Amino acid sequence: MQFKCLTTEMLSFRLGHDPEIDPDWFVAHLDDIIRYNPDGCFALCDDDRVIGMVTSTVYEQTGWLGWLFVLQEYRGQGLGAKLMKKAIDHVQSRGIKTMLLEAVVEAVTLYRRLGFVEQFHTQHYLLSPDNLAPASNQVVETSAVAAADVETLAAFDRRFFNEDRQSLFQIVFGNANFRGYIARSGTEIVGFLITTEAAENQQVSPMIVNLSHPRAADAIQALVAAALKACPKPLYFRCPLLTEGYGDTLTGLGATKVDYHTVRMYLGEPYKTEQKGMLSLGCPGKG
Repeated sequence: MQFKCLTTEMLSFRLGHDPEIDPDWFVAHLDDIIRYNPDGCFALCDDDRVIGMVTSTVYEQTGWLGWLFVLQEYRGQGLGAKLMKKAIDHVQSRGIKTMLLEAVVEAVTLYRRLGFVEQFHTQHYLLSPDNLAPASNQVVETSAVAAADVETLAAFDRRFFNEDRQSLFQIVFGNANFRGYIARSGTEIVGFLITTEAAENQQVSPMIVNLSHPRAADAIQALVAAALKACPKPLYFRCPLLTEGYGDTLTGLGATKVDYHTVRMYLGEPYKTEQKGMLSLGCPGKG
């Protein structure tokens, strides 16, 4: 067994073996992660055959681990833990003392054994166009994200995510699979939403709105309406349950809970959670 740097071309090993994966959505997101941190994305190989993978996304203070996977026939040999330790070592070598991940429920036990601590649940929601609540009389201007918006958008994002994601945003908005929308009140950004289209829905990753702004509710409505106008497929949200009732903002729009949640976990120094306003997270492994 040996580790190699994961490439986009290698991702085909997982397609067809992981029923949870939507191929187009998966490859679009992983291409961004690999481009952002190519030295921190790993494939585990048996001779020339790729049998497992894991990714890491490193920011200023935190590292995000994700997309752990081992082919079924190779499970039970501790290879998932081996991949995770490889990614953890990489992140620590960059001087990062806090590592995070969004765990599927089935993997929580493995991550606990590696020292990860549970922090909160992330509830998943689905919003179909037919269920979208009517708009208010207030109008908030929305527009597609342009290259000139990235710097100011990253500054807005940092207020809620606690990290600088500008260089990652530059990669994301250069990817034709992503659509981005900004809501403004005058010249002030109130919120933004990014989607990628999957076979049955649009994955929202992320959606952030300044909930203290007087036009916050209008911005949320306008962003969701803009995304559904561009593509009629339902919107799929991953909402971190930062406080009790936090998901009410989405259900108020007409979204319904999906019978599925993930678990936020951290390793190392305690993590300062996202600020209120983060209504849907980015994809696993990217924050």
